[in-house]
Amino acid sequence: MTEHEPAPTEEFLSLEQAVRFLGISRPTIYRMLAAGDLNGLRVGRQWRFNRADLMAYMARTQAAPGPRVLADAEGELAFFAQEASKLAPADGEVDTGDAPPDTAAVARLCAAIVRLALALRASDLHIEPRRLDGEECALVRYRIDGALHVVRRMPKRLLEPVVDRLKAMAGLDLGERRLPQSGRIPASFGDAEYELRAATLPVLGGEAITLRVLPRDAQIPDLGRLGLSDGLRFRLDALLHSPNGILLVSGPTGSGKTTTLYAAMQSISGDGVKTMTVEDPVEMVIPNATQVAVSPRGGITTASALRAVMHHDPDVIMLADVMDRETADTAVQIAMNGHLVLCQLHADSAAGAIDRFVSLCSDPYYPAATLLGALNQRLVRRVCAECGSEEGAPPPAAQRLAEVAGGAEDVGAAWRRGSGCPACRMTGYRGRAALYELITIDRVLADAIRSQASADELGAAALAQGQESLAVDGLRKSASGITTPEEALRVLGVAP
Repeated sequence: MTEHEPAPTEEFLSLEQAVRFLGISRPTIYRMLAAGDLNGLRVGRQWRFNRADLMAYMARTQAAPGPRVLADAEGELAFFAQEASKLAPADGEVDTGDAPPDTAAVARLCAAIVRLALALRASDLHIEPRRLDGEECALVRYRIDGALHVVRRMPKRLLEPVVDRLKAMAGLDLGERRLPQSGRIPASFGDAEYELRAATLPVLGGEAITLRVLPRDAQIPDLGRLGLSDGLRFRLDALLHSPNGILLVSGPTGSGKTTTLYAAMQSISGDGVKTMTVEDPVEMVIPNATQVAVSPRGGITTASALRAVMHHDPDVIMLADVMDRETADTAVQIAMNGHLVLCQLHADSAAGAIDRFVSLCSDPYYPAATLLGALNQRLVRRVCAECGSEEGAPPPAAQRLAEVAGGAEDVGAAWRRGSGCPACRMTGYRGRAALYELITIDRVLADAIRSQASADELGAAALAQGQESLAVDGLRKSASGITTPEEALRVLGVAP
């Protein structure tokens, strides 16, 4: 230990900060200082600790995986490698970086876990501690086509080394186990490149990690291939070609809102239209659009980026998310100045999106004057193309779905169901399709917004004017064999 003034360029922590950083007590730190196991700087009566010294101490004291852990890793590796070999070419690899010899088995296991997730087209990968059937384990689950599937129960001994390995790949602090962290892992599989967004969280029983899988070179789909009905597509096109106003695109997390927004922006972008986006982060590259990434640490907030974008003479602006009053009011001002603004919102219905947006604004008069409409959507699983077959009669859930849809007209009878096969992992579903509803704002609805009508009242007014609900689209797509009525009811949150 030494006593001097710390250099101004070094990062130093106080004693209390070092206690939290290392996760140990004050007496333990004093004992380590006395024994010379830890370096500290005495500044007057206060102790200061160099962050780099603390990181070096944790690196020295971190235990390597023991023989039982390495044996478990080899056994789990065989399982994941076998599962992946059934679905993907043998040359599909995931780059996990360099690993020391004593952790090579854990590194290969992490690569196999990620490889299987990519082979199964998973959108998310979850590894978390669990206690199941009276035993502690590390549960591995993949989200495939919107549904979570348990892939493997691994021995609890593997949780910490696997999480640590994934944290190292994401460039996270291995010694930090008390605070959430986030990072990114580049990965390749076959000819495709991916970015895995890692997020850790201290939970009961250890540390959980979730990886969100994002293709790097994903192609933006054409708006006409998203499954919009002819009538809804015609109305949506009219809104997208409006000279000014606000169009809301809403739905819960993972409902495909961003894909719809990108497709909409691509459909109206061109040499004669100046399109710009404000996103956090930028998900995909839109040809003929100028895209701005929000960076709060760099001083670029959503609202400030919107104001800055206005100096670049845009015709159309896409706003990735509206979460506060400042952003909502700024979007309204931009629309009132003669620009078209596409906004993403988290809401469970089109009417709910309108209600939420209005509640974020300072005065309901201005959104009533600028809102053009609200599109809401859900994603349902498609009937597997490999094992799907037609049903001779409508399934029992079809009647319930028709009731929820409000006695919609006859939409045909091509009901289909998947029997289960290796391609769909015996679920009967493979891939997803979208259900949509669109509320177009007219004078009646604008008056209702000014009078601060509730979401239920706005929805009832839209239905009274003949605008279709999500349930109607769900019935239509179930009866045409795209999905099943049970799946549509599940996504709509209705008991069969």
